[in-house]
Amino acid sequence: MTSLPPQMGYKDSDISKLYPPELSLHSVQIVFRHGERTPIFSGLKIFGFPIKWNVCHSVDRFFSAVKISDSKTLSNQNWDYLKYKRKIETMDKDGSFKRIEDDGACMTGQLTDIGRESTLNLGKRLRKLYVHQLSFLPEFISKSSEIYIRTSDISRALESAQQVFSGLYPPTFRKSTFEAEFCVRELFNENIFPNDDRCKRLRTLLNQFSEFASKTWDPILASRTSKKLSKYIDGKISMKGPVNVFELYDIICTAIGNGIKIPDELYDEELRKDLELASISEWFDGYRDNLEIRKLGIGLFLGELRDNFVESKKDMNDKRRKISLYGAHDTTLGSILQSLDCFDRRWPPYASHIAFELFKKAPKSYFRSFFQNDEWYVRLRYNDIPMIIPECKKKGKHLDGNESFCTFEAFQNIISKMVPKDWNKECSLES
Repeated sequence: MTSLPPQMGYKDSDISKLYPPELSLHSVQIVFRHGERTPIFSGLKIFGFPIKWNVCHSVDRFFSAVKISDSKTLSNQNWDYLKYKRKIETMDKDGSFKRIEDDGACMTGQLTDIGRESTLNLGKRLRKLYVHQLSFLPEFISKSSEIYIRTSDISRALESAQQVFSGLYPPTFRKSTFEAEFCVRELFNENIFPNDDRCKRLRTLLNQFSEFASKTWDPILASRTSKKLSKYIDGKISMKGPVNVFELYDIICTAIGNGIKIPDELYDEELRKDLELASISEWFDGYRDNLEIRKLGIGLFLGELRDNFVESKKDMNDKRRKISLYGAHDTTLGSILQSLDCFDRRWPPYASHIAFELFKKAPKSYFRSFFQNDEWYVRLRYNDIPMIIPECKKKGKHLDGNESFCTFEAFQNIISKMVPKDWNKECSLES
């Protein structure tokens, strides 16, 4: 799957079913994949794809902060904004460089115009739900402390987060003095996606599952997929061959997602399904089958989400921070869903999101409140569909009559099993 079908959000008539009146929404954490982008691989020439795509018109509207004074003070008078356009130079066959004059020319892996639209629309849906339908968030935002936004330090994730925020709180619904804050981390400390660049042990384990996937899928790909693409490719498609399965799948997805015409053979549903399932097997099956991969790959991030809820439970002030946004990647969403055993075996589309929602159920009467503790529940919604975590289906681990609401204690225990005690130590090859 490439892009999400148009999402309309919930009808007003559905809200009471999705949000039972006995539960009070307390905190929300949204983890989302960036929007549509250009390919991150270089296999376009094989199929006659256009090498440069002119679908990134944000590059014609860039601003950069520049210093205009040698004063040592931090006054705004010493700074200005430089408006500029980014132009790309490419190498010709003879080794010389030429400038691409077309507006909107894209770089590798860049968020496209459509990607900006899809993430903007995600923000608009969040606003419709949490501001208008549930009256959970305020209509206007005035302080950066009212929202937490964190992304990976990859431009398409940061820019997607900016678009989501702009949909959630358009300019006319921000106080004039409001300044958004976007948190990023050095790659050395990044856990918002499986960081196998930093964790050697994780890379070793993922490579093992990649080999398992090759043994399963290479014969299938050789007998079916390779024949369909023999017009373009010499030899067989394989997980690790010259024509890499995931690279091919990614190129197809990015092209379709951005409305780029591709050869008719690549629209074949069976072909794309084979490539998708093979890619899922290579990238995500380890999170289903191996606890160590869950710990090293996504456990730290899930632990942070858990800890955020723990802290939020202590704060009953209505002015508390109620929402957090995380600009992440397909590997983030896939590994989370697979680790929690609620993955649908479809590659997470662009602008997909997981909503982690924390609810409070108060005692039914004032008298009981003296003797009975509040009950807390956590629910996950993936692309607006409530998820059921299998472990939470057990007796006493969910809200009576609704298995999608996991008791906080059960949710906490599930996550705690995946949080490494010492990530740095466990990531060493000797562990």
